[in-house]
Amino acid sequence: ELKPLLELILDKAIELLDTEAGTFMLTIPDTGELEFRVVRGPASKDLLGKRLAIGTGLAGSAAQTGRPVIVNNVQSDPRWFSKVDDQSDFQTNTILTMPLMRQNQVLGVLQVINKQDGAPFNDEDQSVLMSFAGQAVVAIENARLMTQTDRALRKSVDELSLLQQLDLDLNTTLDLGHILFLTLERMLGICKGTAGAIVLLDEEKRPYFLESRAYDDEFEVKVAKNPELLSGGLVGQVIRSGKPQVTGNVHQDPEYVMANYATLSQMTLPLISKQELIGVIAIESETLDAFDPYDVETAYRVTNHASVAIANAILYNKVNEANRAKSEFVSMVSHELKTPMTAIRGYVDLLLSGMTGEMNEQQHNFLDTIAANIRRMGQQIQDLTDISRIEMKQLHMDFTPTALHHVIDETMQTVQSLANEKQIRIHLPEGLDQCPPVFADKSRLIQVFTNLLSNACKYSPSDTDVFLQVEADEQGGKPVMCCGVQDHGYGISEEDQKKLFTQFFRADDPNIRKSKGTGLGLSITKGIVEMHGGQIWVESEVGSGTTFYFTIPQVDV
Repeated sequence: ELKPLLELILDKAIELLDTEAGTFMLTIPDTGELEFRVVRGPASKDLLGKRLAIGTGLAGSAAQTGRPVIVNNVQSDPRWFSKVDDQSDFQTNTILTMPLMRQNQVLGVLQVINKQDGAPFNDEDQSVLMSFAGQAVVAIENARLMTQTDRALRKSVDELSLLQQLDLDLNTTLDLGHILFLTLERMLGICKGTAGAIVLLDEEKRPYFLESRAYDDEFEVKVAKNPELLSGGLVGQVIRSGKPQVTGNVHQDPEYVMANYATLSQMTLPLISKQELIGVIAIESETLDAFDPYDVETAYRVTNHASVAIANAILYNKVNEANRAKSEFVSMVSHELKTPMTAIRGYVDLLLSGMTGEMNEQQHNFLDTIAANIRRMGQQIQDLTDISRIEMKQLHMDFTPTALHHVIDETMQTVQSLANEKQIRIHLPEGLDQCPPVFADKSRLIQVFTNLLSNACKYSPSDTDVFLQVEADEQGGKPVMCCGVQDHGYGISEEDQKKLFTQFFRADDPNIRKSKGTGLGLSITKGIVEMHGGQIWVESEVGSGTTFYFTIPQVDV
């Protein structure tokens, strides 16, 4: 550190020349003044921190000429400030003043006062102190260099920590509003800004106002009514150039558009993702020339990180909007199809009942085929409706304490005929009626069991066994019922398991493809299980069968 070094240098100089007191002054680069940094003697408290102009006093004279000054009768020298001695019993008689020079620049001034033996200072003393001063200059420069290096390193570490924390904060959310809020807050904090805004560009590169701090209400109302105002001003310049811009005095820029009456300077940076301009961030200050190159460099790195998160959030919003539009369309189409389907099914049932007259066997077979296709299409429409409602979080659930054995009994009434067709034996666990009740929507839970048991029958060879498993378990300290459906069918590859719960996915295995299906059942099943607060997963090996597991919360006792 510099201060201990300066103290050591002065103490050694006093010891070397055996003097009563001394001072060490450093030059202030911005003003050229000399500042008392270390003082030894009675006047130390009064002098520390005081400043001298170049040319003022003995020290100022030495700094101005760059040459040492010996004065052995200080009280008669007009350059001496006698008031320094007046404040104590100490009397200054002799002074040796040595400028500290480096490449014709004065780094500071070293003074030693009053030899202990009362002798005057001479040329030999001057030579000794000059030699010592040369070594002191090297030590001071090294200390300053180390301090600058340490500060730069500390700044780099602080910046890396900031970017790491920013990445952590931004990567925990895809909410665009929250990301913009975090980005602007961080930028204002880093650059000590007093106001600011983030402007994004739409697909046609038109700006729209999204996030701001400390802007005048009148300006925000104007922009809300007419976003094209953002195409002008300093923001507009950066939109057109795609390059950062620092304005030290905004009132000297004819294109400046006032958003905060107190703003004097502004830093405007592009938000770029994948070489495409997606927006602009403006940071404002109430101080002239508030932003230095380091601020711009740091802020630019922050915007590079933030731009990725902003672009991801924008993309996420677009995907959500597309999914919402798709779900709304599917829901509308499903609703429109249900009405004619209901009418067709009604007329087919009427014909099959014989109320319109007798039919021959061929006619009966035709109507049976129509009825079967209507039922299948009705199920597909219902699946599409369920999927769209799950995506929009609009699937109605009626949670009540539910007995699992009732759910499984009703499920078996539906799937038993399918199992019988393929001579598949479904084995139920013993003691189902003793299982703790679960908190579930009974009809939706029946749908889950039906989907899994139906799949087990559909995708297993004839004359095989399917096992239903039910047991109490703990999931993160929460009591659940863990249910499993195990078959001895064709099995599922590891690659297909990754996509198994994706909408419309069907494996390429010909054994699976030969059974009809839409690829929606497992996606719906997963959605229903998760809406119950449970989890679903699969364990399978090709040629060795498959087991689907899922959990449902037990009723809190």
